[in-house]
Amino acid sequence: MSRMNVERVVAGGLVTGCLIVVSDFVLYGVVIEDSFVAALASLALPPPDATADILLSGLGLLLGIGAVWLYAAILPRFGSGPGTAIIAGLATWVFVCLLPDAGAMALGVLPPTLIVVAAVWDLVELPVATLVGAWLYRDAPARAAKRPGADPRAPYPAGG
Repeated sequence: MSRMNVERVVAGGLVTGCLIVVSDFVLYGVVIEDSFVAALASLALPPPDATADILLSGLGLLLGIGAVWLYAAILPRFGSGPGTAIIAGLATWVFVCLLPDAGAMALGVLPPTLIVVAAVWDLVELPVATLVGAWLYRDAPARAAKRPGADPRAPYPAGG
């Protein structure tokens, strides 16, 4: 059994996170910007400023790393490939978007239309972004007994 390649998790996760950040900028900064700012104003909250943008971008990057980590973690059970990446993206969506959005809707925090638009957007965004990050992932090689003449710089075996 191979072990998880942490460097590839982070690299693929950062790519996934960048896609999430850009996609969320398009959603909240263009597609639903006016409605979102109005909803925040109705709660006596200001629109997001540069500090919030930086914090949310950092969270998006961490979310990307988490999604690719989940992909790597489920590889032994589901096998490598796009189907597993989609499963990891959908599972990430359920726990990070669907459940909190359902709670926010139940509490009436934001208008249901905004929550549904964001949830559907994320339902596409997360599996696609996870698919891209998972494409970059490869398991680390299994620790082999040191053999004379073995090249420690040999490339990772294909997988993932």
